[in-house]
Formats: sequence, structure tokens, C-alpha cells
Amino acid sequence: MIHKTCFDQSTIDCIENLIRLKNRADTETQKSIRNKIRKLGFYWTDFHPKDEYPQVKYNVENFRQLIKCGLITVYGKNNRMCYTHETKEDKRSSPQPSNNYKESLEPLVGKDPKVLILGTMPGPESLRTGNYYANTSNSFWRIMSDIFNDGILPVSFNERYDLLRENGIALWDSLATCSREGSQDSNIQNEVQNDIQGLLNAFPTIKKIVFNGKKAASYFIPRISYKIAPSTSSAHTISYKDKLSAWKNAIM
Repeated sequence: MIHKTCFDQSTIDCIENLIRLKNRADTETQKSIRNKIRKLGFYWTDFHPKDEYPQVKYNVENFRQLIKCGLITVYGKNNRMCYTHETKEDKRSSPQPSNNYKESLEPLVGKDPKVLILGTMPGPESLRTGNYYANTSNSFWRIMSDIFNDGILPVSFNERYDLLRENGIALWDSLATCSREGSQDSNIQNEVQNDIQGLLNAFPTIKKIVFNGKKAASYFIPRISYKIAPSTSSAHTISYKDKLSAWKNAIM
């Protein structure tokens, strides 16, 4: 495989996402994710050989330090440098986000996922707890349990995430950031999209996208097969039976 020191911004974003995933994965999945990073041309040991730098952690912060030091070059359109490093002084002087500023969760991806489910932006309870679909009025986990676990709802979120991974389901949202008052998607403004195509490039085993509602689908046009399932939010008031049927048809 080719070892590279120059990347475009899209690849940098993809590498960072994969590093985050690797650091949250089990040992077997970590190896698979590391191989995906290497296919993009980045080898951590090119910069930090284990025998010389055993104390340096393989994480996003230290990856960005390689860019700041000039060891990795990042190019955007027209081969212009597009990566900027924000210092603590920059952060203090820059405008702070309002209370309505929302930032999405990290993607949930296991080994060789087959289907990517995309919501719009996590609701207040999910953002508060750091867990996908944490609001108990949302039917997402009930639907997943009916489809994949004979209707038995796992108690912990880790068990719920394992259920998705074991069945080849990845989970993310269409938006990276936005401003939104309350939890309604209709209130979303100033939206910035997630690098969904970068995730698909990193995990080519994903062959289908299922959007959780029409709003989620409005931000990304897939190049692969996709379905739009009815929103699992309680605000979408069709019957649970109809929701479950539609989701089964969308995923299977």
C-alpha cells in the first residue's frame, strides 16, 4: 500500500472519523479500521514508530498535531491549504455558539456494515446523554428490537449498539452541526452536513442507506440504493404497526 503525507480535506475528515471509531472499538474491529486508514495512505508508524514513541497515543488530537507541525500537508480545492489549527487564544476571541447550537454524535459503525441508517440531528435527550435515540417516546429502539431481537429490547445502550453491529447496521446523522430551538427538525437552521460520502468510502461494505424520515433524506443524495422510512419520532403519528412494517421493508 502507498504511504502518503499529503491528503485532501475530505480524506483528512475521513481519517479523523476512522481514528475516533478505532479508539472506541473492540480489538478485532480496531484492526479492521486500522486497515481502512492504511488504504487511505496514512500510517501512524511512519511518524511515531512504536519502539521510539510508545508514549504517544494514536488519537485525533495527535493526528492534528502532525498537520500543525507540517509533517502532513492538507490540500483542498485548487491545491490550496485548507486546514487551520485553532489555538486556545483563537477560541477565546471567536464568537461562542448560542444555546441553540447542536453538534451530532460520532458514527456508530461495526465490522463490515451493510446498511447505514441516517437521522437528521439527535434530539435534546440524545445530545444530553450522548446516546442515539435516548428519548423513550421515540420508537427507534423498539423497532430495531422487533426486527432483530424478537421484540426484546436490550436494557443498556451498549447492548443496543451491539445488536445493530451484529446485524450489519451502522448509525449516524445527516447533519454535523446546526442551530435548532427545541427538538423539531422543522426548526433547524444554519445546517452543516456530515461527511457521509467519506464514511461510505471508508466502509464500502455499506450497500444501502435508510433515512429516518424525509428531513434526513433532504440533505444527502446517495449514489447507492436507499429508502426513506417514516420518522421514528413520536411527532410522526402513523401507527406503530405501519412504522414497523415500513422499516422492515426498508432495511431487509
